[in-house]
Amino acid sequence: MSSWQSIIMALGSAITGGGFLKFLEWFLNRSKFKSEQDKQFRDELRNESADLRKQIEALKEELKTAEKELDEFKEKYWAIYMQYQQFRLQVYAILVQHNIPPDSVLPAGMTMKEE
Repeated sequence: MSSWQSIIMALGSAITGGGFLKFLEWFLNRSKFKSEQDKQFRDELRNESADLRKQIEALKEELKTAEKELDEFKEKYWAIYMQYQQFRLQVYAILVQHNIPPDSVLPAGMTMKEE
């Protein structure tokens, strides 16, 4: 073998070996890159999940407040409604006591016939 052939063979071997090493490095780094990408994706999902949990807790608190307000309004409504019913019965009783027909004095909504 001549020295030129040895040089060409050595050069070819170096290029092939270097190319193979680059390919091997790329292949190994690909799995590392994928692993890092997957970790980043999991972290993003974990953060999003934590944010959604916080939103759920805030909405639960808001719902509790709204339910409390609703209960208060219901209590006020029934208190006023009971006062109205008592007033209505008192007016009706007074009219009956004085022999006045309630239908002739009271509007349609106040007579006892609705019950």
